[in-house]
Parts: sequence; structure tokens; C-alpha cells
Amino acid sequence: MNIILRPFLEDMKKLERHGINVKKSDGSTVNMKVGLAKLICDNLAQNEILGFKMSFGQGSICRECLTKREDYKTSRLHGLFDYSNVTFECLPRPEKRIRPNDYGLKNECILTELGGVNIGNIMPPDMFHDLHEGCIEWIIAVVLFSLMKSSKKALSQHAIINKMEHFQLYHGRISVDYKSKKFTVYGTGIQKFECFMRLREIFFKEFSVMDGESTSLYMDMAKFVRLASRSSQDFAHLMEMDRLSGCIIDKYVSICQRMSLDFNVTYKIHKILHYAEAVRRFGPLPRNSTLRYERCHQNSKKYGRNMNNWVAPAQSLSQRQALRQTLSFRLSKDGRDGWIEDDIIDEEMAKSMKLTKAKSDQAPFSLKKNVLRKFKSRGFQQKHWLLVDKFLINPQTQQIFCEGSLWCQKDEDSIYDPITGV
Repeated sequence: MNIILRPFLEDMKKLERHGINVKKSDGSTVNMKVGLAKLICDNLAQNEILGFKMSFGQGSICRECLTKREDYKTSRLHGLFDYSNVTFECLPRPEKRIRPNDYGLKNECILTELGGVNIGNIMPPDMFHDLHEGCIEWIIAVVLFSLMKSSKKALSQHAIINKMEHFQLYHGRISVDYKSKKFTVYGTGIQKFECFMRLREIFFKEFSVMDGESTSLYMDMAKFVRLASRSSQDFAHLMEMDRLSGCIIDKYVSICQRMSLDFNVTYKIHKILHYAEAVRRFGPLPRNSTLRYERCHQNSKKYGRNMNNWVAPAQSLSQRQALRQTLSFRLSKDGRDGWIEDDIIDEEMAKSMKLTKAKSDQAPFSLKKNVLRKFKSRGFQQKHWLLVDKFLINPQTQQIFCEGSLWCQKDEDSIYDPITGV
């Protein structure tokens, strides 16, 4: 990551030294200094850029308050740790040196070379991933399970799923699944957010008979989301956010223990304890949300779902793109003296011409091997493809030949099968 950020760092250093000259309406010019205020990205990217361990599972810590994951259930710390004197090389304390690993640090963050920047003051929380695709999902799961286990008017899991999936949201319907005592909502972050805020509409009658603790958990979370989404907050709002965050985790833990739910207090749930303090440090949180940037990932996610490949989607996309590359042999007629006009030659003719291996600078097109290319020739349809194993050249006429196999697709659903050698 530091290699990727190095050009950005050098540009920012130039802007810090020289600034930007801006012309005012009266014709005068003023030099405006530029500095790095904050970076907006999800939790995993934040840890990678800052140099923390890219893990939120067992053994990890909260970088905001240094609480271990195993203590999330009991910790109610709201403050943010001061990293102003903490660097990767030396983590000073009055009495002893502390290892970087004690803070969860794994690598150095080169952005600390900029003026006024440390690893704790440039990463505001991301509401979209923390709330829309984090806390809200777990609260929905707890509320739906409470509805199913309600002593007064319990709903079956099929009835709950049917109500959820048939309720028309503004951003389209969602899908719900139930496995291992957990309801999982599938959809975009905006759909999950809308579904959560309208749960009382979906289960209007059932909410009135649900147990008080689950109802209170839902109401507190909805109020917290509204406060966190405000474009401006005063002191009373921040105090209320601190109170609500502690109540939400208390009730969440209590309900999970009472109903024997194996739900953990994740990093995203624990992180809401620091939201009020983050507002004091970074300003209103909606300005720091990645929602607007996540929309750019829709195409990538669509490709991943269609390919059912989330490990190496770039490789699959490149292979499919190579499949669609068309190699045109319609070159200029100049310099074609002695060229063979046949599309396919046999091995005896190839041996008689003493063909040699072609080099990359001997052809006006790429000579990469193992790439499927569309085969255009007389008597062949468009759905024939050429898999080239080797490129050869006639040293006398400079005509390019290829050795490989011809593949054919009979219909849209069938796979490509080799039919002959070339």
C-alpha cells in the first residue's frame, strides 16, 4: 500500500510547500496552503493504509480505544486514543518502550510524513459500512428472532421471510434467509437501511406484542441512526449518542444471552461507542460516508455474482475479455509477395517452408500464447475460436503462421469444445 501511496504523498508534500495560487474577484492572487484532512474508506482499507493488522477477528483490537475483541461485550469506553506521539518505529512511554504489536500495528504509514498527520487523526468512521452494512444487519436478525420466539403472537420463520420479501421498498425488494438461528437480509446497503427503518410497518401488529427489551433495542438503534445521520449536532445530541450506544450494546448482549444466540459484539457494533467523539474530531459523519463511492462498485459486484468468483475476479474478467478479442488478418496487400492464401496448411507444408518461432516485433499484433481469438475465415462461422499455442514465421516472406487448436460453440449455453488442430 505504501508503494501505491508514494506518488500521492510526494504531490501532497509539494502542495504543502507551495500551495495553490487562487485569483480573487478583484484580480489579486492569494496563495492557499493545502494539507491532508482525512481519508474516506472502509474499515479494512483504513487498517491497511494506517499500517494496522487487516483482521477484526479473534485477537484483534479496536484501534480507537485499544480494547481487545474479547472485551467488546463489557467495554463501554467512548474516548479515542491519542496517537500523536505514536509511530511504528518508536512507541514511547515514560517508563518503557512499547512494541508496535501492542497497538495492533504491522506496517509503517507513510502519510505520517505530512504535516500534522498521525495514524489517529485522518480516518473518520464510515457510517455506510458500520451502520448500514454492520450494526443494522445484526439488530434486524435479533428483532426477527424475537418475533419468532414471542410468547404472545409468535411468527413462523416462513411467515417472517414472506412478509419481508413481499414488502415493497422504495429501492426494490430484498431477500431473506434463515440458517443457524439467524435471519440474514440480502440486498444493497440502502435497501437494508430502509428495511430496518420500516420494520415497524412490515410487522405493525407483531411489534405491539414483542418483548419490551427487543422493542427498546430497535427504538434505541433507530434513534441512534437518526442522530448519527444529522448534518449538524449540538452538545445534547452527542451526549445522547453516547448514552444510546452503551444501551444498545447492553441490550444486544442481554437478548443474545437470554435467547442463546451465538452472536458476537463485532468491531462494527463496538465502534458506535466512539461515534460521538468522532463527530467532535471530524465533524458530521454523513460527510465522511463511503456511500457515494460504493455505487461505483456495483458493476464489479455484478460481475462477481455472475461469475461466482470473489477470489480472483480480475483474472476471470481478463480471460473473458481475451475470449472476445478479435484477431484480424486483413493486413495491407503491400509486401505479400509469396504469401500462401490458404487459411489452413498441413504439417508437411509447414516443414517444407522451414518455419521458425516468431518474435513479438515481427508482427503488427500481439503474439501472446494461450489466448482465445475469434477465427474469421472462409467457411467458418463467427462462433469459432482459435487457441494459439505457438506463433511461427516464414523467414523468406515474413508471413505469420500459428499452431494451435480450433474451438467451436454450437449454441449460447454450450461450452467451447476443440474440434481440430490448425
